[in-house]
Amino acid sequence: MVPDRDDPELGLPDWRIADEYRFLSGMERGAFAWEWLRRGPAYRQTWDEWACITTGSYSAAERFSLAELEDPGLPAGSARPIWLAEIDGTVVLADILPIDPAPGEGIDLLEIASLVTLAVDPENREHLLLSDGVAMVRLDIARGTLLGGRMQLAYRLSGISKISEPLMTLRRLVPLILTGSIPRKLLKVERLADRWIQELRVADAIAAGATHQDIARALFGALILDRRWRSEGDAVRLRVQRLVRKAQQRLRDGAHFQWFQRR
Repeated sequence: MVPDRDDPELGLPDWRIADEYRFLSGMERGAFAWEWLRRGPAYRQTWDEWACITTGSYSAAERFSLAELEDPGLPAGSARPIWLAEIDGTVVLADILPIDPAPGEGIDLLEIASLVTLAVDPENREHLLLSDGVAMVRLDIARGTLLGGRMQLAYRLSGISKISEPLMTLRRLVPLILTGSIPRKLLKVERLADRWIQELRVADAIAAGATHQDIARALFGALILDRRWRSEGDAVRLRVQRLVRKAQQRLRDGAHFQWFQRR
């Protein structure tokens, strides 16, 4: 008998149903970083300790390279984790110019409120996330504040080797502000997304108490349907074992940082 799904209050999909993970196939690496972080015991414990505390949580979030803690019950697409620039190479540093913007040149957060998540750290630096639920744009404000109506930004860019990701952020910024979404052509298609989704399903299966055989039948049923699990299912067993080991590695505290390494 296949075990029931994990506690639904954790906001995790039913590992036995592939369609519940399908939304991740169009997401970028940051979404997978969040999916693994929100499953991690260390992050969940930190959330439980700080969720009801309104001040002082920045240091707790910073441990995970977040500007603020985000509810681990929210899946990618609904969650809005603000990754710090120390790991997120897409973040663009900007200044607020002390001028009245010309028409079409300024940003007013109230006009794009549905896209906005803003965190202010203890040093009053603003960390801005604009997201349509699939892709994101990240800006850090080095000087000035966005909380004063329409503002014009000046962007700080330098160097060559690491400039491609900030430039892509700025390419996304314009259509996101004008239309509320980012064209699919500006998204990075992840060729390994299907494998990553399998690893997530396996992690959720383990949390639900599933056996390796349960996992094999749910993920690769057609390959073992007419075979004896012990005597003829060697290839599938080895595949499941590899997936289990990988899932366990990805659940380790701090493993989500690896998703932001340059590839």
